[in-house]
Amino acid sequence: AQGGTQDGQGVALEPAQEAEITLLFLNGDLNPISCKLPPPATGWHCLLDSARPGQACRPVENDELVVEGKSLVLFANRALGDGHG
Repeated sequence: AQGGTQDGQGVALEPAQEAEITLLFLNGDLNPISCKLPPPATGWHCLLDSARPGQACRPVENDELVVEGKSLVLFANRALGDGHG
């Protein structure tokens, strides 16, 4: 972390650049499960859904999702190609 501000209560550190965050949902059960993405849901992009092989990376439109039985779903907080390199 770089920089920061002090307000009499302590020091708040600010990241040098936006961090990439990944989120993985695993469902080992045979039945689908419902999940909620943490906020902001509109910032998440689905990178991989093993129940839908070959489907392209796509932005998430709402915070609710269903993880099919015996599958996994991988999300990132930005689309592939945004800031990678």
